[in-house]
Amino acid sequence: MIKLYRERIEPVEAVAWTGSNEEELMEWMGHDVSFDNSSNDGPELIIHRPWGNGTANYDDYIVKDWVTKGYGVFTPEEFKDIFEEVVVTGYSKELTMDEG
Repeated sequence: MIKLYRERIEPVEAVAWTGSNEEELMEWMGHDVSFDNSSNDGPELIIHRPWGNGTANYDDYIVKDWVTKGYGVFTPEEFKDIFEEVVVTGYSKELTMDEG
């Protein structure tokens, strides 16, 4: 489930890669994500970024940067150290950085 989290002052969208939420990530990330199903260990998540492709392990958090419109990957430990969940009444996926 995509939730809203806060890093310092600016909120970010983030979702944890569970190994089975490919459809959710593809809807959220569009062409910036793909999956390699050739491994016996399950699908590998590949993030396409202008500076090069990256991968995420299960339980890693994918974070959308509203400034660069790119995606970063954080381990659960890193994510919990940096971000806190923002509870917003009426939050929807339609929220954009312009609505700040």
